[in-house]
Amino acid sequence: MSEREFDLIVISEVLYDLTISELEHLVQQLRSSLRPSGEIILVHNRWTGMLLPQWLQRLISVLSKANRRHDRLIALLSDFARILRHEQHSEYPLDLLRQIES
Repeated sequence: MSEREFDLIVISEVLYDLTISELEHLVQQLRSSLRPSGEIILVHNRWTGMLLPQWLQRLISVLSKANRRHDRLIALLSDFARILRHEQHSEYPLDLLRQIES
């Protein structure tokens, strides 16, 4: 992948599985791959398609981990990208970030 070739990068349904070190590597990849003023969309399904009652799904650590990774990724990008839009839907959170122009 050549440097800075993307105007938009969508990160969806992968944060569940990333370790902290993989998340930090993702941040490096985002920094080197996004064009100036490029945008990032972060979204993950809160319920992951599991066939469990919603009250039980809220207790599952995987879902909590995805929410923590989502927030951690935003924090790690805070000097590089700003949130343009945040939407908290019943089934998923969605954030649109834009690279800060230097």
